[in-house]
Amino acid sequence: MTSRKLVEDFISQKNIAVVGVSRKKSKFGNYIYRELKKKDYKVFPVNPNLEFADGDKCYPNLSSVPEKLDGAIINVSPPEAVNVIKDATAAGINRVWLQQGSQSDEALEFCEYNNIDCVSNECIIMFTEPLGSWRRVSVTERRTRLDWAEQIRILLEEDYPLAEVVVLVMDNLNTHSIGSLYEAFPPAKARELARRLEIHYTPKHGSWLNIAEIELSVLSRQCLDQRIESIERLESECNAWNVKRNELQKGVDWQFTTTDARIKLKRLYPQIQY
Repeated sequence: MTSRKLVEDFISQKNIAVVGVSRKKSKFGNYIYRELKKKDYKVFPVNPNLEFADGDKCYPNLSSVPEKLDGAIINVSPPEAVNVIKDATAAGINRVWLQQGSQSDEALEFCEYNNIDCVSNECIIMFTEPLGSWRRVSVTERRTRLDWAEQIRILLEEDYPLAEVVVLVMDNLNTHSIGSLYEAFPPAKARELARRLEIHYTPKHGSWLNIAEIELSVLSRQCLDQRIESIERLESECNAWNVKRNELQKGVDWQFTTTDARIKLKRLYPQIQY
């Protein structure tokens, strides 16, 4: 089954478990759980360390959920994800969706060997220029080095063809590197693209510092607050939202200063020992 078909099959189900809900409401697992509830899925939160999640009974593992599950969304670390998938197998679940940060070669190999339909890497990529009130949204079936490199090519050659240098703030993921350009393009082409990039990474555990995260939050509220049955429709909805928001010249009111950062993010700064 193709990646796109896997997604369409998964979102057509009704009984879904979300593994990785947290005490912190702002965590991504909790966001997924709330959004699925809003869209009329029957959702079961799973976390062995919680009794309740969003006011609902929380289960210690997939096998303890009292109803037959159609699929599980997994939002835990890669080592934990492998154990969760094994639990899914024991519970008779043959569909899992590994969220960003949960994937590993071991997890994917286990799914393939045990005939589990596994969705991974599908993502929405957001570029935004806050002062220019501009953004571009792309829906991709994967989140690989080659996909990132192609998005950078589009950014430099189509979005900003006349700019000598583009300053790019982004999450520090293993796919987000100059090396990805050399993997995707001939050396001369990769050098040409890399020369025009000035990259700044957000600190570990500080991806919310990227203004693109704010735009993704707006996209979720204004565009993704509905059940979307296919990637084709997702692409159409995101494109329509993108065009309208650019036409309205909507910007981002970013008020997080350097002074604020030094206070709030003190624990992320290197400690110098004398």
